[in-house]
Amino acid sequence: MTKWASGSAIAKHRGQTPQWVNRKLKGSGVSKCGTKFHFEQANAFLDTHTELKKSPRFKKDIPELRESQIRKEYALARIKEIEAQQKEGSVVSVEDAKTLFFRLGRAIRDHVLSVEDRLAGPIAAESDFRTVKALIHHEMVGILRIMETFKL
Repeated sequence: MTKWASGSAIAKHRGQTPQWVNRKLKGSGVSKCGTKFHFEQANAFLDTHTELKKSPRFKKDIPELRESQIRKEYALARIKEIEAQQKEGSVVSVEDAKTLFFRLGRAIRDHVLSVEDRLAGPIAAESDFRTVKALIHHEMVGILRIMETFKL
């Protein structure tokens, strides 16, 4: 007499999940009667055509899950550490840094572009090399001091 069994019964017999058994037997050519499989054919097929004899039934049996949980906990701890450093002021957000550098770059650009207008007259009036050099140096130092005024 032919013994027929559901995917769940075969899974229970083999220590597998029903989803795993049904996925492996789908399209396998094992005789089927309605929703039930031929028991001996199904077991023979699963023994010979599956490389994974035991599917993990519980999450704790999956080593990758434990490793990913450890990585997740480490990442969360790192985020908390960075947030604490932000509150102390030793770390700034990327957006704050981008805003600061944009404002600083714009201020430096504006001052550099206006040097010719500010120095054209005084340099034209001077004939002494040292005086011209001192005027240019003073102007450049003033531009560089702009960076000291920018703080996060």
